[in-house]
Amino acid sequence: MALTLYRRHLAACIVRKSKISARAKRLAMDCDCPIWIVRAERKQSRAPAEHGLQRSRKSKRRLRDSLIARSKSESAHGVRIDECVQKYLASHKHELGEKTYGQYELHLGRLQCYCERRGVVFMGEMTVDLLETFQG
Repeated sequence: MALTLYRRHLAACIVRKSKISARAKRLAMDCDCPIWIVRAERKQSRAPAEHGLQRSRKSKRRLRDSLIARSKSESAHGVRIDECVQKYLASHKHELGEKTYGQYELHLGRLQCYCERRGVVFMGEMTVDLLETFQG
């Protein structure tokens, strides 16, 4: 289940008074306004982070904090390499023969392992020097 965090800014919030787009306001996280969570599969099922998704306040705070940390991590470093590999393979599976797809899977898997062994997990951390030393 994919979850998206956004803020509903209060009337006194500086973000709400700013002249940025409504979408940008929802995604602005630099204030203390309530955080809401939307499930990506069904837009109708919205719930504030303080209600409904989990039973205890402690677990709701942990969920919210982990989602915020993940979004900050992705914005700072980019998307994870393993996610990119899976998306790429899924998007090209219908275009390739079985043997060719197997080779793509093999070599991209080797590249992913190579990067992980060198402590590179995010696409933003991948460099030309790293790729030039790869012997997949």
